[in-house]
Amino acid sequence: MPGVVHQIDPAADTVLLLKNPGAPFAVWKTVHSDDEVTMSAQDEGGTFENDESEVEMEEDNETESQHESSDDKAVRYLVSSRHLTFASGYFKSSLGRVGWMEGHPSEADGMYHLTTTDWDPEALLIMLNILHLQNRKVPQTLSLEMIAKMAVLADYYRCGEAMETFTDKWLTGAAQSSPIPWTYSRELVLWVCIAWVFKRSVEFSCATRRIIYRNQKSTVNDMGLPIPTVILDKTEHERYRNLNNVFDCVQAWSDTWRDPCYQCTKWGASSFPCASMLLGALTIEMHRLGYITPRPEIPFNYLSVALVCQQIRDFAEPRWYSEMHSYGRADHVCSLEETVKKDVVKIKNKLAGLKMDEFKDRAEDADAVTTTAIL
Repeated sequence: MPGVVHQIDPAADTVLLLKNPGAPFAVWKTVHSDDEVTMSAQDEGGTFENDESEVEMEEDNETESQHESSDDKAVRYLVSSRHLTFASGYFKSSLGRVGWMEGHPSEADGMYHLTTTDWDPEALLIMLNILHLQNRKVPQTLSLEMIAKMAVLADYYRCGEAMETFTDKWLTGAAQSSPIPWTYSRELVLWVCIAWVFKRSVEFSCATRRIIYRNQKSTVNDMGLPIPTVILDKTEHERYRNLNNVFDCVQAWSDTWRDPCYQCTKWGASSFPCASMLLGALTIEMHRLGYITPRPEIPFNYLSVALVCQQIRDFAEPRWYSEMHSYGRADHVCSLEETVKKDVVKIKNKLAGLKMDEFKDRAEDADAVTTTAIL
């Protein structure tokens, strides 16, 4: 039998065949402009007018090579159908339904045959050892990358509960070696996936908050991970809402100082110069950043809550004096710091991550449907 074989259960009655093992996982794609692509081609001395026949021949050769080597690369796991169906909703469905080919043993060898593709072979081996209670063969610590792969497997095969004993240990270690990053990155999205699948509410709220706060794009790059669309949509909506709140705050103060009836709360006699100085400073700084005409709107491309809040906090402060009658002149105490900047900080501090209990796990529904169908 070609390829790698893992004997998980000595009395195995099932062969799980993994084709195309180790396919690229959670690729963090970056979007390049057409100009960048063109420049790249020119820099390499190439053109876009490649010989189509040569390209087709190369593709055909690659396809033939892939077919010839697929059996050699495939990994086989000899497992127990009883363990699989007990711990996994997916296997309960595929092996338990009448009429499914997978639900009948082969006449050739008397074993059930299942096929899967693309998984990391080591991650799949760890999962199968867990499902077969081979606890001593399960690593006590894993990298963040491998934990994410385990989360994807747990979601697909609906066996998260069986992994609970190990996920706590894995995540405790990952929190030390690969803590939730402050920047919007691949690792941050991996944490969202891990926290969602393994029901880690604190990590879920923390990771989604940082995406809302740091993401500068209109959508979240989910990399094909099992993060429900409703979570991605809510994350994007919260980014829009908070950015709108920041610009609404600036607009509100601008309207306040533009109002002819504005009264300075520190020194009423200086209301006009107070409003003039603050409105002028705010307008100049907003214009410098290009936020006046037009005002930024959804989807706020290339803007993050973190970026805009920091830009506003860095606004230059005007300084002027008020006449204090018998006391002479004194620094006027009104400032952008105590008005616009203070309110923007409040918006930032109120920004919260998503709450896990607001979302329903589709895997639980799938298992309920499967159980009903079998019964």
